[in-house]
Amino acid sequence: MSLFAHPFVQPNLPHPVIAPHPRMVELRRNSLACLGIAFFGFAYLVFDELTRHVFPWVALLVALIFLLGSGQLIVVIRRYQRIERLRLAAALGDRRLLADRQPQPRLDVLPLPMETALRSPHPPRLMLFIACLVLPGSLVVGLTRGITVSPETLLSLWPWLLLLALVYGVQLAFILPGMRAQRWWLAVTPANIRSQITSMQAEVPSWWRKGMLANMQQQIIHSGRWTQRVQEVAWHEARLFACYPRPNLWRTHVSMVYELSSATDVVSWSWVQRRVPLSNQPLPLVSFAEHHTQVQALCDLVAARTGLPLYDLSKG
Repeated sequence: MSLFAHPFVQPNLPHPVIAPHPRMVELRRNSLACLGIAFFGFAYLVFDELTRHVFPWVALLVALIFLLGSGQLIVVIRRYQRIERLRLAAALGDRRLLADRQPQPRLDVLPLPMETALRSPHPPRLMLFIACLVLPGSLVVGLTRGITVSPETLLSLWPWLLLLALVYGVQLAFILPGMRAQRWWLAVTPANIRSQITSMQAEVPSWWRKGMLANMQQQIIHSGRWTQRVQEVAWHEARLFACYPRPNLWRTHVSMVYELSSATDVVSWSWVQRRVPLSNQPLPLVSFAEHHTQVQALCDLVAARTGLPLYDLSKG
């Protein structure tokens, strides 16, 4: 039981040294949603077998798909939990985690204010669109195959209809928003560093850009139809400067995550090292060579502004 419960337990620190990684909350929410639909599918499978003595293959397929999805998310969650332990150790000064190659502190390496961004890749969005059509479509075929649609049959199939509504609900809540072109924006000013995810097709709206560069204090902004929290760390409040390979299911380390953390926020950015086909890895808007130079310069600037050393959590 602890194997499955542990990934969903959020440790409570009375006096947190650094803020927990915001990705953990999103992963836990998605995994619990998948587990809930899988449980409903298995429950209906047993119900249908006991009452109608007909094995519901579609319910089994749906339950297995969402159970597999939840299992994959749990694997990634456990890897983030390992990173959480290393983040806390680094914030407390574990010198064994210091990066072998430290940034060179330089205040004039980048003109301020500056902005940079990554974009979402196109093939995964196409695959998500196909999944949105195929999975509910298979349920409809399974419901109507070999039966005559009438009010009586619809009444007897209410569990199936509820399952179909749940599937569509999860897709609308978690899958369809990811199909829109996203931007992972990073803004650096003389006072702080901010990150924000938007669903805009091209440029960030002018009102958001002006507010960001004018030391906007509000923490909640509206981006298209989304409302998302801006992650912001003032230079003097930074407590941890760290990097680690981006956690994923297959351990394909194609990008490094850099983060600057305070007691309340975590600002992170990625060094994308190469393009991987059919991957959901965000891609730079500029050439890879320019992107690498930009990330290195940003690390030098962060080291100069904060005075913090860089910790490499992959050494833990």
